[in-house]
Amino acid sequence: MRHLIVLAGLTLGAIGVAEAADDRQLADAVAGRYQACGDRASLILPLARSGLDLVPLYANGYETQTVAGSPFDEQELDVRLREPQDLRAQLDAYLACETPIMRLSQGQALLAAAATEAHAGSAMVAFYQHGWSVGADELRGRDGVDGVADLSGGTLAVGPHAAGLDLLAEATRTGREQAGDAWEAPTIVMTDDASGGAGDTPERRLAADGEVDAALVASDASGDEPALLSTQSASRAVSGIYVVRQDYLEAHRDEIERLVTALFNAEEQVREDVTTQIVDWSTVAAHLLDDPEAGETARTLWRQVETVGVQGNVDWSRQDGGLRSFPRLNEEIAGELQAVGLLSDRPSLALAEMDYGALAEGVFDQRRAELSSFDPEAARALLSEQRQTGDIDGQTLVKFEIHFRPDQDRFPAREYAEDFAEVMDTAQRYGGALLTIEGHADPSLFLQRRSAGIPERLLEQHRENLQALSEARAASVRQSVLAFADDHDVRLDASQLVSEGLGISDPATGLCDGEPCPVSTAEERADNRRVVFRVVEIEAESEAFTPPTTW
Repeated sequence: MRHLIVLAGLTLGAIGVAEAADDRQLADAVAGRYQACGDRASLILPLARSGLDLVPLYANGYETQTVAGSPFDEQELDVRLREPQDLRAQLDAYLACETPIMRLSQGQALLAAAATEAHAGSAMVAFYQHGWSVGADELRGRDGVDGVADLSGGTLAVGPHAAGLDLLAEATRTGREQAGDAWEAPTIVMTDDASGGAGDTPERRLAADGEVDAALVASDASGDEPALLSTQSASRAVSGIYVVRQDYLEAHRDEIERLVTALFNAEEQVREDVTTQIVDWSTVAAHLLDDPEAGETARTLWRQVETVGVQGNVDWSRQDGGLRSFPRLNEEIAGELQAVGLLSDRPSLALAEMDYGALAEGVFDQRRAELSSFDPEAARALLSEQRQTGDIDGQTLVKFEIHFRPDQDRFPAREYAEDFAEVMDTAQRYGGALLTIEGHADPSLFLQRRSAGIPERLLEQHRENLQALSEARAASVRQSVLAFADDHDVRLDASQLVSEGLGISDPATGLCDGEPCPVSTAEERADNRRVVFRVVEIEAESEAFTPPTTW
C-alpha cells in the first residue's frame, strides 16, 4: 500500500497528498532560521502541557523568572520559562537560538532531526529524561477495530508533529508482530490540529463515519471510541526529554550540568509536595494550561505521568542496548515512523555524556527503583474475576508462550534465554499492566486414567497433582525471569509478574463439556505442556495498581 501523508490545513472533505515525509516538510518550513548562539543573560527553558513539567516549574519557584532560593537559583542559574508551544514554534526558536533547548518526546525529536542536523551547531544532543506518559496518550479505534493487529492496511489520523507519535510506533510494532506476514503498513492522515482546537482534529476525523480506522489522541480528547492501546498500559512508550544545541552544550556544559542537578533535586521535592498536598495547582494550571481555574486538570496531568529521577536517567542513558534506553527507543520509533512514511530516513540522535550519579547532588531518595506498583493479592483477585467472567482474553494486550518437557519444573536461563529476554522486554514496555505467567499441564495421562475407570477420588487427586505441578512451573519461570533480569542489570517490578497454576483447566487442545478434550498425538501433548505469558490491561483506578507516583 502506498503511504499517504495528508496535507495539513485540509478539511474533512478535501484530501491531498504531500510530496515529502513529515520530517522533510518540517525542515522546509523552518529553512533559513538558523543562527549561531551568542551570549545571553538567561537561559530560556520551554515547558510542555504535561504533568512532567511540574518539575521545572518547581525548580524555578513556580514563576516565569527564577525565584531566589529555588533549585535553579541554588545552582546559580537564571532561567526563564516559556509557555508550551507546538513543535514547529519550538523549532523556530531553537534554530534561531532564542532558546537553545527543546522539550520534546523522542518521536518529535526524530521528526525535528532533518531540520536541526542541517547545521552542525544546531544538531540536537539529548541530556535529560523527564519521564513517561502513563495514561496521557491513547490510540482509539472505530467499531470493528478490536486490536492493533486490525490496523493492518488501515487509516490512522494523527495531529501535526504529535508528542504521542511514540505510542503510534509502539502500536504499529505490536500490530506487525501479531499480524505476521499479513501485516500491511497503515496510511497516515495528518490533520491540521492536534487536539482541542476548532479545526480538523484526530478525534473529529475518527468520529466521521468511515473516514479513518483509528486516531492518536490525548486521553482527555472528546469522543467515546475505545482505546486500542494507551500509555496507561504501555507506560514505557512515550518518553519526555530535553535536547540542547550542540554548539550551546560545547560552550556551556557546566550550565547544562547544573540544570540537570537542579532538576534532580526539584523532581525529588515535587513528589513529596504532591504527597503532602501543598502544591498550588492553580499556579501550575496558569503556566501549563494558561488557565488558573483549571487546577484539577493540572492535577490530572500529574497523575498521567511518571517522573524517573536519577536512576531513570542512568537507565535511559545506557549505551549498551538497555531495553528502554535512549538509543533503543530511537531505533524502534524511527523504524516504525519511517515504515508509515512520517520519516524519510533514520537519524542518529546524539546523547550527552553525563555522569548522572555524580550530578545528583543532594538527592538521597532513590527508592522508587525498588518500589512495587501492584498489590499481589488484589491482582490475583482481579485475574480470578476476569477468568470467571470470561473477560481475560478481552483484557489481554499481548500473549505468547514457551513449551517444556514432560514433568519439567525447572527453567534454566541457558535453555530459555531468548524467551526470558522477550518477557523482560514486554514487562518494561507495559509497566502499567500485569504480566501473568500461567502454568499449564498435559491432561493426556488424566484422560487415560479416566477412560480406564479409576475411582473419582484418585482422578481428583491426579487433577490436584497436575494443578500443583503447573503452579510450580509458573513460579519457577517467574523466579528464573527475575534472576535473568538481575543478571542483565535490568530492573523489573517483581509485583508486576503474577504466577498462576491452571493445571488442566485450559488445555491448548480445548475443553469438551467442561473437561479436557481427547489428546491423541505427541504434538498435541507437547502443545499442552506450556507456560503462557499475558499482558493484562487493568483500570488505572484498580486496587491492584498502586504506582510509586501515588506516594
